[in-house]
Amino acid sequence: MYERFSRLSDADWHAVLKRSLKEPVIDGVRFPGFPDDSTQALFTSHKGDAALNEAFTFFQIAQAACSRFGKPLGRATRLLDFGVGWGRIVRYFLRDVAPQNIHGVDVTPQVLGICQSLLPVGDYRLVKPRGAFDYADASFDLVTAFSVFSHLSADNGLHWIREMHRVVAPGGLVVLTTLSRSFVALCRDVATNPGASDWAKGMAESVTRSYPDWKTKLAKFPEDELLYLSSGGGFDSLAPDDYGWAMVPAAWARKNWGPYFEVVEYADDPAKLAQAYMTLRRRP
Repeated sequence: MYERFSRLSDADWHAVLKRSLKEPVIDGVRFPGFPDDSTQALFTSHKGDAALNEAFTFFQIAQAACSRFGKPLGRATRLLDFGVGWGRIVRYFLRDVAPQNIHGVDVTPQVLGICQSLLPVGDYRLVKPRGAFDYADASFDLVTAFSVFSHLSADNGLHWIREMHRVVAPGGLVVLTTLSRSFVALCRDVATNPGASDWAKGMAESVTRSYPDWKTKLAKFPEDELLYLSSGGGFDSLAPDDYGWAMVPAAWARKNWGPYFEVVEYADDPAKLAQAYMTLRRRP
């Protein structure tokens, strides 16, 4: 039903989705809904236009990667959005990908239920922490994961890399984000001067707990080392050993994820996207 929008430019498609914030039906087509502002912000740190603007930027990054690495988006593209949340990212793919080929998973039942109630098309499933995707081997051409590996410990991240390797077809792509290198400076600054906010105090505690030698360690953090703060994921099921704040450098990813995926692209450009992003290509 979204095929009628297939000829729209990226900018016009983005404008239509922004219209859907206030117009749930456009040209006779019901668009995915939105949770209340507080729920949007809880899971994305943004709401309304700002939430969609960030999603659009990531969509364009993923779209460009698919074209650049020989997997252009089309009706037959099989998409899995890992960490689908309330469906912020996946709705952008409705213009190009057939609804029956759109899938999403999340480890948080609260937000998955919201996604299932808001998106009129697609298949959205719950996955257990450190679980397995409920899909057969080689089911997907593309996996997206926005702000997922920004929160996974090294071991937990490797678990999901292996699972993505299983469900991605040979030569398929994964486009994901992780925290920018600038996060190192933020950690150093907040530990030095936590300030008065609860967020800053909690972050400072996470830094000093995770890196007791933070003054030395963060002064010159290695370019090839994953930085992880064990703060937990905000829900009982998301334990601090597995969920927190994570910065995955390209060099670390190449070394540790290399048996499963080739890192074919990495960019850290805060002027474009607040998080760093990388494209992985599945090895045989």
